[in-house]
Amino acid sequence: MQRYCELASCRRHFILDYFGESHVSPRCENCDNCGIVWQTSAEATLLAQKILSCVVRMQERFGAKTVAEVLKGSNTERSRSFAGLSTFGLLRDLPLKQIEKDIQRLIAASYLTRSDGEYPVLQVTPKGWEVLRGQRQAALPAPANERQRATSPRKIKGGTLLQTLQLLRQGLSITEVAQARALEESTIWGHAKELALDGKIENLDDIISPQEVAEISRFLSKTESFDRATISAHLPRHHPSKVFFVRAILQARQRGVKI
Repeated sequence: MQRYCELASCRRHFILDYFGESHVSPRCENCDNCGIVWQTSAEATLLAQKILSCVVRMQERFGAKTVAEVLKGSNTERSRSFAGLSTFGLLRDLPLKQIEKDIQRLIAASYLTRSDGEYPVLQVTPKGWEVLRGQRQAALPAPANERQRATSPRKIKGGTLLQTLQLLRQGLSITEVAQARALEESTIWGHAKELALDGKIENLDDIISPQEVAEISRFLSKTESFDRATISAHLPRHHPSKVFFVRAILQARQRGVKI
């Protein structure tokens, strides 16, 4: 339940995936998260590193409110006990509420997680450690006041499809794009399908090999109806959404679309 509440990708798809059900579109366009725009920049990475560093220097023993107060340099008894830390007051120019929201953004992007128990504390995830060490750039959900909702993701300038396309053109795999954007892999495969059908992906070999297409095609030719459980049983090496991607491409080619 906590993961669902802090999720940054499509909530409906999270529920469908949880129960092993399939979905066609990468976005339901109805939940609050389908309007999220992701920010990948040096500024976002620096902000993430400051927050992650503070959590580590506080030995991952405190909750979001206390960490935010230390970053703000608040004049409280508890905060003053951390005045010797290099991260004390590191974000003093930001409102306390904004720092708390930024911590939530890191949780949504899976760079931070909350421990279980009555008094959950912040902990840095493996992805968070990579950001902290400068091994990856942070991708954070944009603040609510900067998000733009649209009926079609294709109409969002610099929106979710464009961000995925840019990362694919940089040579990242589907899995790497999902990790960079803190989204489910099924969502990125859905993006790839829409981009391919729009003619935005110049060479499908860049994201899926001809051998994989051939293997999945053979499976599809022998199966009239299937679900994720069937796919996992017969094609355990392939993500179910990859199979849906290939099926959509083959169907488009049968209609005469050149992909």
